[in-house]
Amino acid sequence: MVNRRRMSGALGPRGEPGSQTRRCEDGTLFYSGFDKDRKLRELAEQANQHLRESKMAWRGALEHAKQAGDALLEARRITGKYGKWGRWVRNNFDGSMETARVYMRIARNWNHPLVKKARLVSRICGSRGERSNVEAD
Repeated sequence: MVNRRRMSGALGPRGEPGSQTRRCEDGTLFYSGFDKDRKLRELAEQANQHLRESKMAWRGALEHAKQAGDALLEARRITGKYGKWGRWVRNNFDGSMETARVYMRIARNWNHPLVKKARLVSRICGSRGERSNVEAD
Protein backbone atom coordinates (compact mmCIF):
# COMPACT_ATOMS: atom_id res chain seq x y z
CA MET A 1 0.00 0.00 0.00
CA VAL A 2 1.35 3.42 -0.92
CA ASN A 3 1.61 6.10 1.75
CA ARG A 4 -0.44 8.96 0.38
CA ARG A 5 0.13 11.56 3.10
CA ARG A 6 0.57 14.93 1.46
CA MET A 7 3.78 16.70 2.40
CA SER A 8 4.87 20.30 2.12
CA GLY A 9 8.19 21.94 2.84
CA ALA A 10 11.56 22.73 1.41
CA LEU A 11 14.89 20.98 1.26
CA GLY A 12 16.95 20.28 4.34
CA PRO A 13 19.00 22.99 6.08
CA ARG A 14 21.86 22.53 3.63
CA GLY A 15 19.62 22.34 0.60
CA GLU A 16 20.82 18.91 -0.50
CA PRO A 17 18.27 17.02 -2.57
CA GLY A 18 18.85 13.85 -0.49
CA SER A 19 18.40 15.73 2.80
CA GLN A 20 14.81 16.77 3.29
CA THR A 21 12.65 17.28 6.31
CA ARG A 22 9.02 17.90 5.56
CA ARG A 23 5.90 18.23 7.64
CA CYS A 24 2.93 16.08 6.66
CA GLU A 25 -0.61 17.42 6.79
CA ASP A 26 -1.21 15.47 10.00
CA GLY A 27 1.66 17.36 11.67
CA THR A 28 4.21 14.55 11.75
CA LEU A 29 7.70 15.14 10.42
CA PHE A 30 9.10 13.15 7.53
CA TYR A 31 12.88 12.85 7.58
CA SER A 32 15.11 11.73 4.76
CA GLY A 33 18.83 11.57 4.03
CA PHE A 34 21.16 13.52 6.32
CA ASP A 35 18.32 14.90 8.50
CA LYS A 36 17.02 11.40 9.15
CA ASP A 37 20.45 10.13 10.26
CA ARG A 38 21.06 13.19 12.45
CA LYS A 39 17.62 12.93 14.08
CA LEU A 40 18.12 9.21 14.74
CA ARG A 41 21.47 9.93 16.43
CA GLU A 42 19.82 12.60 18.62
CA LEU A 43 17.00 10.23 19.55
CA ALA A 44 19.49 7.46 20.40
CA GLU A 45 21.38 9.87 22.69
CA GLN A 46 18.15 10.89 24.43
CA ALA A 47 16.92 7.32 24.84
CA ASN A 48 20.27 6.10 26.18
CA GLN A 49 20.59 9.01 28.62
CA HIS A 50 17.14 8.33 30.03
CA LEU A 51 17.90 4.60 30.16
CA ARG A 52 21.00 5.28 32.28
CA GLU A 53 19.07 7.61 34.58
CA SER A 54 16.19 5.16 35.02
CA LYS A 55 18.64 2.36 35.85
CA MET A 56 20.24 4.51 38.53
CA ALA A 57 16.81 5.33 39.98
CA TRP A 58 15.80 1.64 40.07
CA ARG A 59 19.06 0.60 41.69
CA GLY A 60 18.71 2.78 44.75
CA ALA A 61 14.95 3.16 45.21
CA LEU A 62 14.32 0.41 47.76
CA GLU A 63 17.55 1.04 49.65
CA HIS A 64 16.64 4.72 50.03
CA ALA A 65 13.12 3.78 51.13
CA LYS A 66 14.59 1.46 53.78
CA GLN A 67 16.99 4.13 55.05
CA ALA A 68 14.15 6.66 55.23
CA GLY A 69 12.05 4.05 57.03
CA ASP A 70 14.84 3.39 59.54
CA ALA A 71 15.09 7.11 60.28
CA LEU A 72 11.31 7.38 60.64
CA LEU A 73 11.20 4.38 62.98
CA GLU A 74 13.83 6.00 65.17
CA ALA A 75 11.93 9.31 65.16
CA ARG A 76 8.76 7.47 66.15
CA ARG A 77 10.56 5.78 69.07
CA ILE A 78 11.78 9.18 70.26
CA THR A 79 8.49 11.09 69.87
CA GLY A 80 6.20 8.33 71.07
CA LYS A 81 3.47 6.59 69.14
CA TYR A 82 0.53 8.94 69.51
CA GLY A 83 -0.03 12.64 68.96
CA LYS A 84 3.51 13.92 68.88
CA TRP A 85 4.49 11.42 66.17
CA GLY A 86 1.80 12.61 63.72
CA ARG A 87 2.68 16.26 64.31
CA TRP A 88 6.37 15.48 63.88
CA VAL A 89 5.69 13.80 60.51
CA ARG A 90 3.50 16.68 59.30
CA ASN A 91 6.09 19.28 60.36
CA ASN A 92 9.31 17.51 59.43
CA PHE A 93 8.79 14.84 56.75
CA ASP A 94 8.32 15.92 53.14
CA GLY A 95 6.13 12.90 52.38
CA SER A 96 2.66 12.05 53.59
CA MET A 97 1.82 10.00 56.66
CA GLU A 98 0.97 7.08 54.36
CA THR A 99 4.39 7.32 52.69
CA ALA A 100 6.00 7.31 56.14
CA ARG A 101 4.03 4.15 57.02
CA VAL A 102 5.10 2.42 53.80
CA TYR A 103 8.77 3.30 54.30
CA MET A 104 8.67 2.09 57.90
CA ARG A 105 7.01 -1.13 56.76
CA ILE A 106 9.78 -1.66 54.20
CA ALA A 107 12.43 -1.10 56.88
CA ARG A 108 10.75 -3.42 59.39
CA ASN A 109 10.25 -6.17 56.80
CA TRP A 110 13.56 -5.81 54.95
CA ASN A 111 14.27 -9.56 55.14
CA HIS A 112 10.72 -10.70 54.36
CA PRO A 113 10.58 -12.92 51.24
CA LEU A 114 8.39 -10.45 49.30
CA VAL A 115 10.73 -7.53 50.03
CA LYS A 116 13.71 -9.68 49.08
CA LYS A 117 11.95 -10.47 45.80
CA ALA A 118 11.28 -6.76 45.20
CA ARG A 119 14.96 -6.02 45.84
CA LEU A 120 15.92 -8.68 43.31
CA VAL A 121 13.53 -7.23 40.74
CA SER A 122 14.92 -3.73 41.28
CA ARG A 123 18.46 -5.03 40.74
CA ILE A 124 17.40 -6.84 37.57
CA CYS A 125 15.57 -3.78 36.22
CA GLY A 126 18.60 -1.67 37.02
CA SER A 127 20.97 -3.91 35.08
CA ARG A 128 18.90 -5.55 32.33
CA GLY A 129 20.34 -5.24 28.86
CA GLU A 130 23.62 -3.66 29.92
CA ARG A 131 26.40 -3.80 27.42
CA SER A 132 30.10 -3.37 28.02
CA ASN A 133 29.89 0.41 27.45
CA VAL A 134 27.34 0.86 30.28
CA GLU A 135 28.74 0.82 33.79
CA ALA A 136 27.94 -2.33 35.72
CA ASP A 137 26.65 -2.70 39.29
